[in-house]
Amino acid sequence: MKIFSEKDLSELLKIGDKRGWKAVYETYSGSFFAICLRYTADQETAEDILHDSFLKIFDSADRFTWMGEGSLKAWMTRIVINCCLEYLRKKKNFDDITDIENSEFVAEEDIYDRTEEIPPEEIFKFIAELPEGYRTIFNLFAIEGKSHKEIAEMLGISELTSASQYHRARTKLMKKIQSYKEKNG
Repeated sequence: MKIFSEKDLSELLKIGDKRGWKAVYETYSGSFFAICLRYTADQETAEDILHDSFLKIFDSADRFTWMGEGSLKAWMTRIVINCCLEYLRKKKNFDDITDIENSEFVAEEDIYDRTEEIPPEEIFKFIAELPEGYRTIFNLFAIEGKSHKEIAEMLGISELTSASQYHRARTKLMKKIQSYKEKNG
């Protein structure tokens, strides 16, 4: 496979060149599949969302504007995440996201300080085991870097709900991490 620069890929996409489509797919499908899997925790569903994401990417490539190195990947990543969220909204399976207006937040040590010496695949497994709503908010906040305000707007929930669900996700992850550390010394 010929290696294209990101700029070259964006130009090939814009003109609808099939080589560009193939190169984009081969270059980014692995990382985009990992994103889909983080949100769905189901391989078959993640594959379906990945497929839909690439269709949207190819369909809207003419609207992409090059803004420098990394801009194509960032633009495509937003499309993939939006496809994941669209799937979750259609499924309406946010049973575990409830408005909690008077939650008490207990200060805890940082989750990232507790993950030393735990293989990354174990951490991702722990994230995948979270209930769907917790997992979605955890991914958006901790991994994608969205604010609770942005998450609230994306999911149609309150900022406090986003914050409380993130807190609950962190608490569950910390328990899994602690259990793993106790078992694996």
